[in-house]
Amino acid sequence: MNVKVFNKAPNIKGRYVEGFVVKGKRFYGVVCCPCTIMGVRAYAVFPERTKHKRTIEIVAKYRLRNVLHIKEGDVVWIRLLKP
Repeated sequence: MNVKVFNKAPNIKGRYVEGFVVKGKRFYGVVCCPCTIMGVRAYAVFPERTKHKRTIEIVAKYRLRNVLHIKEGDVVWIRLLKP
């Protein structure tokens, strides 16, 4: 799930996942940080390079839109946790 960020967290600490190249296409690294989104455990993914400056990716083992009963445009609270 992509989330538009209003207050960006300074000095994000987390686990760095190195980028790689496949068939000549470069995929840049990311920093993954544990978080909760409205109480559900997940990971916030901060790309090393992106066009979307105010957007982060949230990944979880559940389909968050279904579990949290949220839809496009809803406001959610994300809490970054210590790695």
